[in-house]
Amino acid sequence: MIGATGQIVPHLDEQRADARARAEGREALKRLPVGHLVEMVAAHKRESEAHSSELRKLQAYWWELWQNRVSYGDKEDWQTQIWIPKPFTAVEQAGALIQRSLLEGDQPFGIDGRGEDRRSQMRAVHVWTPLTKMAWDGCGFLPKFSDGCKVGFITGVAGYHKFRWQRTRIPILAGAELDPVTGEILPSFRYRQRSFLAVDYVLPWNIWRDPRSKPRENFSGSYLIHGEWKDRGVVRAMASAGWDSEAVAALLALRGGGDEASGAGASGTTSRQAEAARKGQAYAPSPYRTDFFVDEWWGDVVDTNGDPVFPDALMTVSTGKVLLPPRDNPLWATDIASGRRKWPFLASAPISHPARFEGRGLVEQNADLSRLFSGSFCLLADGMNWTINQGTEIYQD
Repeated sequence: MIGATGQIVPHLDEQRADARARAEGREALKRLPVGHLVEMVAAHKRESEAHSSELRKLQAYWWELWQNRVSYGDKEDWQTQIWIPKPFTAVEQAGALIQRSLLEGDQPFGIDGRGEDRRSQMRAVHVWTPLTKMAWDGCGFLPKFSDGCKVGFITGVAGYHKFRWQRTRIPILAGAELDPVTGEILPSFRYRQRSFLAVDYVLPWNIWRDPRSKPRENFSGSYLIHGEWKDRGVVRAMASAGWDSEAVAALLALRGGGDEASGAGASGTTSRQAEAARKGQAYAPSPYRTDFFVDEWWGDVVDTNGDPVFPDALMTVSTGKVLLPPRDNPLWATDIASGRRKWPFLASAPISHPARFEGRGLVEQNADLSRLFSGSFCLLADGMNWTINQGTEIYQD
């Protein structure tokens, strides 16, 4: 295949199967200008935002109904303003069923051996299942899975779970000595590097996926973007973790960057104010807080013609700057249906939609009925108020 630069670029399937073809694709990737990479991510984000803008606004509306934040601004003060919380009760009852199924089962996410192989079954029962349970307990996966299901009942798509391998240094007690003056015991520590599985919980508003993603298939579509507000200290620390130090320094010099500059914002669901409102808070930042909206992009890099150049890549951008240049997806697990390397995000829909990845939730089904019940109850209460507390005519001289 001849790309926009006039160079022959191996096809995606070739690059996924042949290391030499992959190297050629990597060289073609280096010839793409940084501005093109920034515009490609922004275009993908605008495309996803344009296709899902109305859905995102509806999800925000359903979220408000679940929080029982309903306004009767067109009513007089004396009129009844009661909201019957059917969306909240429906979601909580469904969530309770999920929680009970997780707690009652000894191994809700166990591993079974394959076929009639007795040895495989023994390894699954005595090795892999205990290791899996230890990993799930260590990262708090079960409560996060339950919370993700609850978000799905509200918005129609469960909260995304992002799996990553975390490394950190923890202190280990090395010894202790007695202070000869005060008699106080003074401990000494040494540090040991530990690694463990971590699961981040991501709300669906912070995910932009290819509108052509298929129902029930997490790894369908050509891209997925995860965007979040990151504090200045977090961005600065990533310069020592592989990000482009010059790009990070240029970003920090801006003293803050918004999601509008990164190619989104039509629905307004990723602004600082909207994020605070979902928590039931007001946005009132400290003067010492500076944050940036950072997009983590997973997908296939294409040239100006839209021809694929480098498949299964990872890249990080913010406010027009490439913080992490495109590199190979660090996950080697391959999705059989699409043939691509998997990105570390998993989500589902409680009620699947036959034409899109995002499904339907419980609040969508009973929102109008809840308003009917609440309106009827308010009318009944107003009528009883007029019957019991009859009006009195007052004459003024």
